[in-house]
Amino acid sequence: MATTLPTANASTATAQWQVAASGAQLTLAGHLNAHTLGDIWHAVRGQQTDWLDSAGAGSTLTIDLREISYLDGAGIAFLIDLQHAQDVAGGKTTLQHLDARYQPLMAQYHPFENLYPPPVSNHRPHTSLVERIGKSTEAVTADARNQVVFVGQLASNLG
Repeated sequence: MATTLPTANASTATAQWQVAASGAQLTLAGHLNAHTLGDIWHAVRGQQTDWLDSAGAGSTLTIDLREISYLDGAGIAFLIDLQHAQDVAGGKTTLQHLDARYQPLMAQYHPFENLYPPPVSNHRPHTSLVERIGKSTEAVTADARNQVVFVGQLASNLG
């Protein structure tokens, strides 16, 4: 089965943001690809951030994909970004009417949490003064022992 890829200016994408008492709904339509998502991505994420700031934790974003005619990796990344913002804010996301042909593409990135691992801290746990002195004494003693062994082997070989 051949897939026809859209050209840069051949198609457009639209996004309609609506806020209701039960949550927000985003209706997407058209071709969601790298060429059409630039302005939409920033505008929708801005609206989502404003809404999340006012709605608070537990808010639900419903994304209606019924009118999507094409979706590529950029479109999937956009959906994942929206879901991640919801997760960080303590909300949830519901995708409605995602065409079955895009399900395998979405499934490649499940669970989404693996795409956003927690930051690694470079902070070392605090060690007490006594522990640091003990470790330093152990290192000096081991170094002195190694030097004595070296001098002994050197004297034995020369002598």
